Amino acid sequence: MKYRRLTASLLALFFVASAQAQKQTIAIVNNQELTVTDLDANARQAVEELNAKLAQIRRDVLTAEITSLLLDLEASQRKLIADQLYDLEIASRVTAPTDAQIDAEYRNNRKQYGDYELWLVRDGIEGKLRDEQEKKLLQDWTTKHQDRVRSVKTVDINDPKLKPGTVLATVGQHKVTLDSLSERLKPRIFEACRQAYETERAALDKAIDNLLLNTEAKAKSLKPDDIVRAEITDKMREPTEDEIKKYYQTFSWQFNDLASARTKIVAQLKKQEQERLEKALNDCLRAGASVRIMITELESPTQNIGTNGSPSHGNTAAPVTVVEFGDFQCYACGQMHPIVEQALKAYGDQVRYVFRQYPLSMHRRARMASEAALAAHAQGRFWEYSTVLFKNQGALDVPSLKKYALEVGLDGPRFNKAIDERQFAAEVRRDMREGEIHGVDIVGTPTYFINGKRLPVKSYNLEGFKKAIDEVLATSNHAKKQ
Repeated sequence: MKYRRLTASLLALFFVASAQAQKQTIAIVNNQELTVTDLDANARQAVEELNAKLAQIRRDVLTAEITSLLLDLEASQRKLIADQLYDLEIASRVTAPTDAQIDAEYRNNRKQYGDYELWLVRDGIEGKLRDEQEKKLLQDWTTKHQDRVRSVKTVDINDPKLKPGTVLATVGQHKVTLDSLSERLKPRIFEACRQAYETERAALDKAIDNLLLNTEAKAKSLKPDDIVRAEITDKMREPTEDEIKKYYQTFSWQFNDLASARTKIVAQLKKQEQERLEKALNDCLRAGASVRIMITELESPTQNIGTNGSPSHGNTAAPVTVVEFGDFQCYACGQMHPIVEQALKAYGDQVRYVFRQYPLSMHRRARMASEAALAAHAQGRFWEYSTVLFKNQGALDVPSLKKYALEVGLDGPRFNKAIDERQFAAEVRRDMREGEIHGVDIVGTPTYFINGKRLPVKSYNLEGFKKAIDEVLATSNHAKKQ
């Protein structure tokens, strides 16, 4: 799919910043039309700023492509591969943030970290600060090498008159064309539009609920607050001791102890109860109304996800290929691992499963764990070894990684040599770089692709996985019958 066609199809489903867009009908409720102007200020702003956001995304993607080519060119001249050069010039120069820097980030962005105490988000803050430092080092490196290498942006990537094949920049002998940026642009344009849609849809649902509430109150000669009081406020109850204990047991990792966490838990349970009652009221009001929504959620674009050389199991000719970009220290990855394995068992040779490495910087032991997993893959034991890693996410230090290798029957000296010499560091970096192209850095880990389409986070469960696979199989079987 060409970039211009891709962009047009994405934007066709969203109301971008224009006077005409503000007047378009986005819902009809009992014959009353709603437009963007009926939404709250935050939603209107998200819609209005979408064009500017997409323009910045295109500029950033072009810069990222130029940087990648500069790395390739410099690495070739120094007889290295690009990932080795990156580790040497960028990654190895990133230093750990100080306690003072971490404390300052936490204090200055309290709203961002919500009610979480510092010890809970410390690793995340450290990862964020490392990422910012790495980004600055890469930016400085790119600026320095652009002065030495012919790297010219020939046209504005946001010019609406650009045609497929247009040369945007030259790096050495390489030409960056509009078409060559398609894979990088797909996930980022989609994600920006998806976020705008979700913001707009949430605000639209709120506007519809308020409209129906006011209509109901008028019909009963009541005030809207009277209905809210009768259906929500008066029905609120205090959480039971069993509910408090159950919540604590489920989320115990967030708290020091039950006594100190009680107030927060009670507040959270009350919030959940209020949301449940609000939904019940809104569902009741909608049941007796005519509601037509004019905006629809965008379908995820299909991407060309490489799998050659990566750990995989299943038939290479299977009609369905599931690719995971994962992190062995990531809690969500560990929780999803057995779910994915269970989902895939039902399909036999119909599904191939591929695992690619994407260790997050916030997880200090994840990078080495990824290298260890690939060292195990070199000996044909990736899946056995990766299962052990997911079961021991709190112990991924190098001595433990070497111990696990012996437990799964690997050649110890060979494995230890691979770890000590960082033989698979460049391969991990390759996976990370390709993951960034496909937008994994936007979503985080785990990220799953099923035949090139990103699985939405809401489907990260057994039923969601099976449904997504079944839909692809149904399409594949239908195509065979044609």
